[in-house]
Amino acid sequence: MQSKSTPGLATKARRTDGPDFEAPLSIRVTLRLSGALDSYATRQDAGKEHALRAAIQTLSREVRSGRFGPERLVIAVKGAWRTTPAVARLDTAVAEQVFEHVVNMCMDAYYADFH
Repeated sequence: MQSKSTPGLATKARRTDGPDFEAPLSIRVTLRLSGALDSYATRQDAGKEHALRAAIQTLSREVRSGRFGPERLVIAVKGAWRTTPAVARLDTAVAEQVFEHVVNMCMDAYYADFH
């Protein structure tokens, strides 16, 4: 049985000879990430950041369980970022700052279990 995946984030089966950046991530996790990104891009406060961190941590666990590197996490977040309505409304400089912070959250989440 094949699992459902988010369009644009998954189209091929996972390869065993190296990373497959098209491997599917669960719809539930990617929808949670998209919603948290949209909320955080609308208003960067502690509560929204907490929800975004939680979504990124969940995605990070899924990425690590698939034996992918941190780049897969960043690619998934970047894909969600590009389709987030609130991001399009941000000033370019603010969007760059916010995205940099989001990528830092990704690295923190991915490497948290390795410390």
